[in-house]
Amino acid sequence: MFFWLGMGTIPTTAGNAAWVSAALNEPPPVFPEGYDDPETFGKTLRELAAVRSDCLQLTQVGTSLERRPIWLVTITQDVAALERPDPNLRANDARRPAKPGVLIAAGLEGDHLVGCQVALKLIERLSGDDEAALQIRERVVVYVLPQLNPDAAERLFGTPRRVVRANLRPLDRDRDGQFAEDGPEDLDGDGLILTMRRPLPAGTAVGRGRIPLEEDARGSRPADPAKAERGVFLELVEGIDNDGDGRLYEDPEDGVHLARNFPQDWSEFDPEAGWAPGSEPESLVMLRFVADHPELVAVWLFGLRDTLRDEPPTGAAGPLDGDRPLYADLTQLYRRLAGLDPKPKPSKDDQNQKESQSTPHDPTTSPADHSDQPVKRNAVAVVLAPPHPVEPNDKPSDPAVQPARLEEPRRDLAQPVQDENQPQDAANPTLNQPKAEPTLSRPAPVVGQGPIPPPPTDGHPLEWLEKQRGLVAFGSRLWSGPEPPGVDADDLKTNPTLNALRWNDQVMNGRAFKPFTPFEHPTLGSVEIGGWLPGVLLNPPADQIEAIAEVHWAMLCEVTRKPPRLAVTQLEVTHRGGPIHTVEATIANLGQWPTATARGLANRTAHPVLVRLELPQDIRVLVGRANESLERLEGSGGSKVLRWTLLVPPPVAVDQARLVVFHPQAGVVVRPLQRKHK
Repeated sequence: MFFWLGMGTIPTTAGNAAWVSAALNEPPPVFPEGYDDPETFGKTLRELAAVRSDCLQLTQVGTSLERRPIWLVTITQDVAALERPDPNLRANDARRPAKPGVLIAAGLEGDHLVGCQVALKLIERLSGDDEAALQIRERVVVYVLPQLNPDAAERLFGTPRRVVRANLRPLDRDRDGQFAEDGPEDLDGDGLILTMRRPLPAGTAVGRGRIPLEEDARGSRPADPAKAERGVFLELVEGIDNDGDGRLYEDPEDGVHLARNFPQDWSEFDPEAGWAPGSEPESLVMLRFVADHPELVAVWLFGLRDTLRDEPPTGAAGPLDGDRPLYADLTQLYRRLAGLDPKPKPSKDDQNQKESQSTPHDPTTSPADHSDQPVKRNAVAVVLAPPHPVEPNDKPSDPAVQPARLEEPRRDLAQPVQDENQPQDAANPTLNQPKAEPTLSRPAPVVGQGPIPPPPTDGHPLEWLEKQRGLVAFGSRLWSGPEPPGVDADDLKTNPTLNALRWNDQVMNGRAFKPFTPFEHPTLGSVEIGGWLPGVLLNPPADQIEAIAEVHWAMLCEVTRKPPRLAVTQLEVTHRGGPIHTVEATIANLGQWPTATARGLANRTAHPVLVRLELPQDIRVLVGRANESLERLEGSGGSKVLRWTLLVPPPVAVDQARLVVFHPQAGVVVRPLQRKHK
């Protein structure tokens, strides 16, 4: 029979007996225990805003498709001052904060709730009264979009509990005129959407299906065609064929992937990327916010793309050469704070693909937007998970049941899809005919415990922010994934599925994985249902959130010291005799970052440093211009000397004039002209 597959066990060794005992006595909470659902999340934000209204402002800046609020948290010293015009600036700039802005955004991927929880911890810390928080509020304005996809997040708290990464935009993937009509079902009534294992018959084509791991039959791997292997079972999402079209789970409620709905390299004609960049109300919130806040210097995205662990890639995929030192510095800083090797490996696509072998994943999650980085663990587990390649499609032997494809290449939509591995059915010739189906460029939802691909970069917000907006943009995945005690990084990378199962047994007391149990499917016959609980491989137990937030708080403290900061380091006004005066000013950038990135200059999106002499009506500029602009000031003391010659007829005094220096990302400096006699 087939049902031996769920009976695999892992022997307990003497070296981990203590960990097993500790786990049995006080096992960590299983996700989503300790996490806030969207309603509780919003309530916590409102309570915090009521208590700390002096430095924290809560604003609803959008509404999701299911009418849930999308919140913006603004944190700075004397937050009410942001609403008052700055008298030192002209009307166009008067309402911009006179200090740089840093944006933290979380929750674009709805099942990445650890990002939302860490963002909430940082909000609480930023609004506190400790010295570090006060310094940050004095230096910058911190904006936080803590949960951009509340509808998908809600699905991890509802019944049945399931993973939704995209938003809830109804799509018609199979083009049958029905939208979101064929999703998963909780067939066994356990309140969870898990994995179905359906046995494959003898004579299955080579390379099809999956094979249980020898060490632990709960895990599996794809059959290897190079070794002439034949799969034992298919892994499918728990559910039935609702619309009777012979395909399972091809039209779930998952809609547009928000992390693919931004302008840079956006994928046209792909429904999961949206009908246009910014077509979704959730992603439009971020697009509008960035456009409306020119004071933004940096954007930190808590999501499935982690760009801090490895050095930035070279070539078109990475930043311009002029910006590479900036990003390399961030990588080294993050690795030091996270307790990693200070010498990161270069980020190479071919290296990532080579290192990404058979990684376990949440069985009901969509494949898009998972990290493409290798793993190096540390004590607080803040680095990102290993990459996940795409496996060949598992196809069933029964032509009447077509599961969602794991990955489909781009094809001409007018051409029929021919399954070369599909067995012929002599008794029913109609089943042998290729069925014309619209084939989308999307990878369909991944099922079972096979590998999942790295997150796509098409339409990703980090690409848009860096390449089009010229901002410093970086991302953190926050948690590295399941890690059993006593396992080194090489073993974690080599045997990720086994180690995830060991973590479940030794640390989680077996509660993160439901054993496969027999079930009689209404159309597929005998199957097994079980697998990883929704979200447990992407979000850590709640008792780890504090440690993760602590490391990222330290990173935030360092990042907020880096934005450009204007200063007039020298200002000399000299009376040259009669009405003639000369003015010499040194405009400097005391911050670590330049006032404009190399990408911003190349794109012409960088704002220049504006230098203005505000003079009484009778004073004339003989040499120089009253309004100057400096394209870029380098960081760490980069400066520019400007000189003017003024005609100051009596009785007007030169002291009535002043020098104003302004940059939306570097602040404003106002200095009166105080002369000295020659």
